Amino acid sequence: MSEVNKESIRKAYELGEGTFKVLSVKYAVSEGTIKSWAKQDKDKGQPWIKPTQPKPKNQDKKPKKKVEKEVEVEVVKSLAVKEETKTYKLNEMQSLFVAEYLTDFNATRSALAAGYSKNTAYSIGHNLLKNVEVQAEIKRHTEILFDSIGLTSQRILMEYMKIAGADIKDYLTFGQKEYPVYVEGKPLLDIEGKNITRSVNYVDFKESSEIDTSLISEVKQGKDGVSIKLHDKMKALDVLAKYMKLINDGVTVNVGIQIVDDIK
Repeated sequence: MSEVNKESIRKAYELGEGTFKVLSVKYAVSEGTIKSWAKQDKDKGQPWIKPTQPKPKNQDKKPKKKVEKEVEVEVVKSLAVKEETKTYKLNEMQSLFVAEYLTDFNATRSALAAGYSKNTAYSIGHNLLKNVEVQAEIKRHTEILFDSIGLTSQRILMEYMKIAGADIKDYLTFGQKEYPVYVEGKPLLDIEGKNITRSVNYVDFKESSEIDTSLISEVKQGKDGVSIKLHDKMKALDVLAKYMKLINDGVTVNVGIQIVDDIK
């Protein structure tokens, strides 16, 4: 499904395709989010123009019954879709908070952007995250986002498992090598005429085409040479340990959301 943005929903509204509630079902976007978009534009002096719909003239009974039947079918369809894309009743400021929070997961900034006072934004932001309906709406939008980009809780777990199981030997070899000693360009020999050698530490990197580069967080070249850094193995193990504890304790949670919280 193509990405739905504010402008496409505004155009649909002004063309008379339906109310905010109807459009929320049609485009799988919460009614609260649509209302918050409309308010933002109104505050900018660009209000959404409500379409004018002329009243229908008197109609014969048969066509009227037919229309009623069609409406009834559409209502049934809408209810079925609405059940799948259930939204939660939030007030205008809560809806704005959710919309802002989903951009950077910063509760205090989101509370300020939603219109709460600077003095209370911190406490209100964190209290809103404990609100069951706010949590449910954040979860719903996050699941829609994850689904649209093909990101699942299983995929996230697999990535953490890859990080936890990464071994530096997969990316380089290191140790000591024996090199002949030269003096003034000539090899130094012992009394038996054999080359005198010395042990030298070495690090050899593997070709990038031979390794999984997704597990590397940094590659840099400094005065002491090239170095690579893998993603935090201990953090990955910590997340996996928390997940296993949830499973062992018999707690039913949305794994994808739980891991996102841990990432933050």
